[in-house]
Formats: sequence, structure tokens, C-alpha cells
Amino acid sequence: MKKLTTIPFLVILTVITISGGCSKPRKPLQMERLALTVRFFESISEKNSAAAVRQGKKLYAINPSQEYILRLTSIQESNDAVKNAQNLIRQGRINEALPIVALAVKQYPDNRTLVTTYPKLIQLRNAEKLLKAMDQAKNSSAMRGARIAAKAGLSRNITPLFQQYLDSYEKREKALAQKEKENIIASGKAVDQASVQAEKDDINREKVNREFSKKIEILSQKGEQMRKDAGAVPFAPENKDKR
Repeated sequence: MKKLTTIPFLVILTVITISGGCSKPRKPLQMERLALTVRFFESISEKNSAAAVRQGKKLYAINPSQEYILRLTSIQESNDAVKNAQNLIRQGRINEALPIVALAVKQYPDNRTLVTTYPKLIQLRNAEKLLKAMDQAKNSSAMRGARIAAKAGLSRNITPLFQQYLDSYEKREKALAQKEKENIIASGKAVDQASVQAEKDDINREKVNREFSKKIEILSQKGEQMRKDAGAVPFAPENKDKR
């Protein structure tokens, strides 16, 4: 801010003017302009962009030939837009901050802060949905997809704290993937064991069925033999005694 170096000069100039013993006193407008100029640069130095804008506009109205005042005022206006947008962002009011920044970008396209802030806000508008998807992921595959989407969707807003969260999330994702793998292996073993047991059960059932069939066959043979034997027994002799 090289223009700030003019403040001491202006103050010295004011002192010299007052104490120089000129025959004609300075007009009140000139004194007001000098004092306003000092306040203008002080406001810039203190980063009070709203005050600087008001003072800069007054200065330019007094003397429109001061083009540098107009340029500095324009810069302060853009800074004020950034400040207002940042206040809204801190309150979570992204949708309200967006139009302010969008308008400021059109008015002050040379302000790098504004130009870089706008796409960040566009991403932040979708941040809640992306982070919610990460939180609701139920398996490692869903977690991985949600993490990649959030990292891409918030690429302009990856702060050290957010990167730390992504790293921590990825560790949980990998831990869950390992657990899922172990469960699949365990399930496979259980299936194999169940298959072996089922095969054993089939063999046992087959054995029981064979034994049962054999017993039925034996009983059937015995029954047939008994029927034959019963048919071969002679009838009891008829009693011929009559009264």
C-alpha cells in the first residue's frame, strides 16, 4: 500500500500551511479535504473498508481529477463486498453470500480475492450434501465413493483441517474394508464347512435309507414265508360225532 506513505507528507503539509504565515488563509474546503484524505488512508491502513469507501467517495466528489482516489475507493468497495460475504459465510448463509460475490466479481474483475472466492462458494453450497453422503455410507465401497466425490467437489476448499478429516475417514474406510474381507473369508469357510457337513449328512441318510430298506425287505420276506407256512398247515379233523 504505497499510497499510505503520503499520509505523513499530507500531515506535514498541513502543519506547514497553518504555521507558514501565508498572507491568504486556506479555504475550509481545502482543510476538510486534507483531513478527509488522512482519514481515508487511515481507514485503509486499519482495513476499515466500509469507512474508506465513504471517505473515498467524498474525496472524489470534492476533486474528480484525483483518479487514484477513485481506484483506491473501488478496491475498498470490493474488499467490503468480500468482508460482507465472509460474515455471511461464517454464519452458514452461503446462498446469501453468493449473489453478493457474483455481483462484486462483475464490478471488480481485477480483485483476485473475489475471483477466487466465487467458485469456492459454489462448492461450499454443495458441501452439506457431500458430507452427508460420507456420513451415511454403510460399507467401504460407499465410503470410498463418497470420499472421492467430496474431495473432488470441494477441491477449492480443502483446508488443513478438512484434509485431516479426509485422511481420518480414509483410515476408517480401509479398516472397514479389511473387516468386510475377513467376514467374507469367514463366511466362505462357514459355507465350506456347511457343504462338507451336508455331504456327510447325505451319506448318513443314504446309509439309514439302505438299512431301512434292507429291514423292510427282510420283514417282507419273513411275512411271505409266514403266509406260505400258514397255507401248508392241515385243517383240523372234522368232528363226526352226532347226537
